[in-house]
Amino acid sequence: RVTEWNAATARNTGVDRASAVGRSLLDLFPYIRDTAIEAEYRRALAGEVVDGRERCWTPTGAERPRWFDVT
Repeated sequence: RVTEWNAATARNTGVDRASAVGRSLLDLFPYIRDTAIEAEYRRALAGEVVDGRERCWTPTGAERPRWFDVT
């Protein structure tokens, strides 16, 4: 579950903090299912340390790709 969501993340994703905290990434971004991002997410949930820095994807409704650092 999301435990922190800063202003830059809210701006980049279009999802405000109140809507994100407490939800899973798959709930927030169903389009990551069956992608490398979901695979890394599942590995992290299983306890593996996953380096999610400098990932580029285009959030729903965005005009251009955005860079994210996910921990």
